[in-house]
Amino acid sequence: MKTIYEFAINKEGVVKETEESVNEAGQKVTITKDVTTQIPHNYFIKKPTRALFDEAELFYGVKLSEGVKAGLLTRTLLNKRYVDDGGILADKTKNAEADAYKDLYDAQNELQRLLALEEKDRPDYFAAKKEELESKITVIKNSLTELEMQKESLFDNTAETRARNKVITWWILFLSYYEKNGEKQPFFGEGDYETRMNRYDEIFESEDPHLVKVANAFIYFISFWYVGRANSKEDFDVLKLEQKIF
Repeated sequence: MKTIYEFAINKEGVVKETEESVNEAGQKVTITKDVTTQIPHNYFIKKPTRALFDEAELFYGVKLSEGVKAGLLTRTLLNKRYVDDGGILADKTKNAEADAYKDLYDAQNELQRLLALEEKDRPDYFAAKKEELESKITVIKNSLTELEMQKESLFDNTAETRARNKVITWWILFLSYYEKNGEKQPFFGEGDYETRMNRYDEIFESEDPHLVKVANAFIYFISFWYVGRANSKEDFDVLKLEQKIF
């Protein structure tokens, strides 16, 4: 089985430790005792095959259809409704967003011109102007981020969002593996989506700290892989450090 990432998480366990010594009679004595220590356990993210991609695509389509039948709007219909109702996606909001991007572009250009001059003679009065422009850029960026978050929050309950969340879970269940007796085994067990989902629930209900830590690591890694933020070992290593996954 090919993998896209491998990692190890320690688990407390007991190992045999042997010590050798010489007694008073000059005889060699071997003592074996149990020692509690941290033992690394190996985990793997399977490299998806074409067949798995086909299954995932079909699964997404089924969940999308379920959402629509249950009454969830699609992103297209929801977007149209907000535009028609004069909501956050109305023309006036789009114009305000476009103006903000223009202001950001202008402020960044002005700052670059200022820095170019500052490289020559760096007069003191440039410091105040530089601070003013940097503050303005920060304010504009924050407002654009807030607007983007508001826009995205509108689509949290669409049929597409539900189907996407379901398919991410599907990938987590089918790509997660661990090492047992030198062989790679499915972390969430064998079987279909529902069977593996039952195992997923069992792990979190058990509150076993090690299993929960491993399951959360798979959730983080595979979720970021799905959205395109991690595709190589280097990407996953950086992600592990940035998110402090374990």
